[in-house]
Amino acid sequence: MLDPLLEMRRLAGKVAFLLAAFYLFSIYGGIIAFATGRPLPILKYVILLLLAAVFAPSVIAGIRLHQTTDRDQTKRLWRRSLSLAVLGAVILFANLLIE
Repeated sequence: MLDPLLEMRRLAGKVAFLLAAFYLFSIYGGIIAFATGRPLPILKYVILLLLAAVFAPSVIAGIRLHQTTDRDQTKRLWRRSLSLAVLGAVILFANLLIE
């Protein structure tokens, strides 16, 4: 039988995976811009490195969230995963606005 609370917490981990995928698309865009010779501000590259430090723990917490069924661990992990992912999404959006 499925536990609705556990599934909702795991959904938070899936949202973190989705936002990390958007980050990977922005990395790909930075690589394409660099390869084509289009100059980008150095601040954009610094922010992309900062985002790696935010999204990596978020994805790791999401993976652990999907591997466990312990209520205490899932309670802690879903908050960590989702909060870091949302923080990363805000920084990623700010990075898009920099020109």
